[in-house]
Amino acid sequence: MSSGMSLRFNLMGEELVESHRKRRQFFKADRYLVLGEFATATGQQPTWATKILRWYIEHGLDVTPVTPQKELVEVEGRKVIRSINHLPLEDWGRISVSVVTKARDTLLTLQQASFQQANLTDYDAFLWLQPGAGGEDHDCVDFIRKDSELKAYVIFRGECVLIDGGEALEAAGKEKEKGDSI
Repeated sequence: MSSGMSLRFNLMGEELVESHRKRRQFFKADRYLVLGEFATATGQQPTWATKILRWYIEHGLDVTPVTPQKELVEVEGRKVIRSINHLPLEDWGRISVSVVTKARDTLLTLQQASFQQANLTDYDAFLWLQPGAGGEDHDCVDFIRKDSELKAYVIFRGECVLIDGGEALEAAGKEKEKGDSI
């Protein structure tokens, strides 16, 4: 049994199959965003967002940090964008976003994604709510469950890209061999 096996998330049957499908689809994107707060100084304890950003970089994926932290221009050598609202509409069809924010900020992200989805015919953006980012929050879960279209594109059951990402990346056909570049 792999470390990413969903038994620890209490998923069974159809939920387990759906979770695997969403994670595999998540990694079919052309570009990835990590939305959260990042370490601001060299030597500062890395935040979860920083750790997840590094995971994407280590796996050779095109990733961009997204944060409202005004003091940050670049994180891990990647230019920062301030908000997902700064993405052109056409980019929403080709991205996947790891969300590492507080629940109230995650709810705003979910609302923005729902709005984009309603306005695009080629919407295929996935959101992966990392543990603690609202997948356990009543308001976030309620919003996801009420929006059946959005629910198909949100991973929110406690899975973490650091644990479950490698298996999903491989299932999507994007796992690189050591030393290879994607």
